[in-house]
Amino acid sequence: MTTTLKHIALTILTFLALTVDAQKQTIETRNDLKKYYDQFKVDGSFILYDQNNDKYIVYNQTQTKEQYTPSSIYKICNSLIGLETGIIKDENFVIKWDGVTRQNPKWNKDHDLKTAFKNSTVWYYQELARRVGGQQMKYWLNKVNYGNTDTSGGIDKFWLSGGLRITPEQEIDFLKQLYNNKLPFSQRTMDIVKKIMFFEQTPHYTISSKTGWGQQDNKEIGWYVGYIETKGNVYYFANCIQTSDSGYNDFPKARIDITNQILADLKLTTPENLKITHLTGDYYIFTTYKPINGSPFPSNGMYCVTNSGVIMFDTPWDTTQFQPLLDSITNRHHKKVVVCIATHFHDDRTAGLEYFKSKGIQTYSSKQTFDLCREHHEKQAAFYFTKDTTFIIGNHSFQTYYAGEGHTKDNIVVWCNDAKILYGGCLVKSTENHGLGNIADANLNAWKTTIKNVINKYPKPTYVIPGHFGWTSNKGLQHTLKLLKQQ
Repeated sequence: MTTTLKHIALTILTFLALTVDAQKQTIETRNDLKKYYDQFKVDGSFILYDQNNDKYIVYNQTQTKEQYTPSSIYKICNSLIGLETGIIKDENFVIKWDGVTRQNPKWNKDHDLKTAFKNSTVWYYQELARRVGGQQMKYWLNKVNYGNTDTSGGIDKFWLSGGLRITPEQEIDFLKQLYNNKLPFSQRTMDIVKKIMFFEQTPHYTISSKTGWGQQDNKEIGWYVGYIETKGNVYYFANCIQTSDSGYNDFPKARIDITNQILADLKLTTPENLKITHLTGDYYIFTTYKPINGSPFPSNGMYCVTNSGVIMFDTPWDTTQFQPLLDSITNRHHKKVVVCIATHFHDDRTAGLEYFKSKGIQTYSSKQTFDLCREHHEKQAAFYFTKDTTFIIGNHSFQTYYAGEGHTKDNIVVWCNDAKILYGGCLVKSTENHGLGNIADANLNAWKTTIKNVINKYPKPTYVIPGHFGWTSNKGLQHTLKLLKQQ
């Protein structure tokens, strides 16, 4: 066979192979997903890749091929490059805050890679990029083939207001390569980045993700990208939304909420009995549910991983989730819960105290809570404290504070000074709440003064964790005062 004939034969075989692969791969168009974008009054597109079945599910496919500024989803690639070049040693590498006060209070402190990624700290990644330098950055963007690889606009701005663009389809391909260790980085580098991408875990699925928010062509551009591991499979997703309304307050929330609704629609997530969400650093929020008026009602607790074990604030409300929570903590952190502190006597805070005692966990509450638990036949802690107390567990310390009556006569808060977290329990209402909830044991007259006492003692919390619903805003104390004024 001549060289020309061999070349023709090889070309035909290659074409046939590609044709077979294309036939295997399927694309399902879901125009019905538009309702979720209409709900938030935004335009957008959604693309999901089912790895085991080599299948795409797409809404607004034309837009998934259009290029957008990546803004903060570029932090995934930026982290990889920073680690691979040795600019950043690991996820604990700290860059000192420059002292410039910025719009997001979470940014105004020293950060390491994992907290900068979690809080989308722009200045950290700008400094990282400057240290990498333009030549190395361009080299790695070309090697990864990230989007259009355009670094024009400045080494510390090209992904924010410069020339870098990426399509949702390209982002999916990038995430696939990362998860499957196909990117041109060391295994160690990719493992660290996958670790800091962790966002949420339940007994049935784990989500790793990143948000982004930028401006392009007089529009707000919002991203939520990542992958969900569930049912022995991996599903990669990219949600890109746009609006011309620069003052639209629900725009940041819409990125995630639309994605969550679509994932639930696709039966990849379902209402869970237990959800664990990374807050910051060593801190995690766990959420369990009880049916109220036919719908699952969320209840939040928190735990912190110290070098001497895990300390937990409040217990699961759902009695079936005591052991699953302990198992999830052990499996993820390879440490056991050693202390649990209940913040008031209601069962959404205390239900697991006796179970935890039976597992060798030291359980605590205030003396008021201890007595009220006995009076109301709720589960009691093994130990109590009679005044505001500082607990030192391993490398972390926590301060309990009783500011007065409110949701109940015994409600306390916990202050975690290292991360500026105010764990408010049911004394504090989420900004998602439209009312005060259960006020059967409340002192409405004293509640306002109690909240003001907390504000005076801890005037600048970075995080405020309510007993129920979301905690994305740190204005829960002020929102609680607003709700009290409406009574």
